[in-house]
Amino acid sequence: MATMYDLRSRAETPMKAGLIRAIEERSPFYNYLTLRQTDSIFYGMRQQGDLPEASFRNYNATFGNQDTAPVDLIQISMADFGLSTSTDPVMAKERTREGGNYMASMRAELAYSVGLDWKKHIIGGSHAVGQPLGLKQWVDFYNASDNQLVFTTATNGEKLSDSGALQRFISSMAQLIQAVQPDVFVTNRKVIADLHSLAVTSAQNNVLAAMFSYETAVVNGRPELVTRFQGVPIVEAGIDSRGAEIIQYNETVGSNSDCTTVYGIRNGNGNFSIIHRNPGLIEYTESVEGQREILTISAPFAAVAENTRCVGRVKGIRQE
Repeated sequence: MATMYDLRSRAETPMKAGLIRAIEERSPFYNYLTLRQTDSIFYGMRQQGDLPEASFRNYNATFGNQDTAPVDLIQISMADFGLSTSTDPVMAKERTREGGNYMASMRAELAYSVGLDWKKHIIGGSHAVGQPLGLKQWVDFYNASDNQLVFTTATNGEKLSDSGALQRFISSMAQLIQAVQPDVFVTNRKVIADLHSLAVTSAQNNVLAAMFSYETAVVNGRPELVTRFQGVPIVEAGIDSRGAEIIQYNETVGSNSDCTTVYGIRNGNGNFSIIHRNPGLIEYTESVEGQREILTISAPFAAVAENTRCVGRVKGIRQE
């Protein structure tokens, strides 16, 4: 299972390695995702149906025929995500601005923006035609009536501090864990902060506190405080390049339109992963067009959920 750290260590040039490092340091979210390379811009995956069922047989008898799975082929296309910007030609020639390396600063700004907004599209809250499907779209795709992967805390959504809401939330999270067996939860910072606060102040704090654990983990050589719920890390989705929360309180549940979500993700082969093109995760070029010096970063990718039990969500959580 490749990570951002793995791909950075295999980068062909120091420049590309530096860009990947800038992205992962701005968005630790990437450290919890599986990254897979392919030679094509298309990826054929199969929607998992009912698995073939094994059975016993008598000696010298034949096994009965069984339906095979997975079944329906789904064609996933990558999209080329990234940005291009032109430098100030005078400053580009001088290479410094205010005592620093101007070009290095420009590269860092591009990596910063790509890292934050790429994450936004992987989660998929603001999906548009032509973009890869994100977590939100894959959950909806697999949310069939016989395979519920979306759990709602209340008919019209509710705050975690409302009467009985915390217990309903814990019950929904337990259902999500059973259904998806996630490696990681993803939500916004307010949900995590509310859970921390309730673990301390709620009358039910013994119940909630027993489900929480905190530990310092080393992520890419840096110590980070990791919050876990029933052993599963809770990762903050964070912000986009404009400073807006990626998982916002803008979902509608019943009569309330100020609700938000906790996503559960199971990573790895056959589960949720990010597909990108060989040879590297990031393509970076510098070119000259007329009098302009152009910096370009691109990251062709697609997000795939290869079975019906690798993504899920708990929705209907309102802001305190």
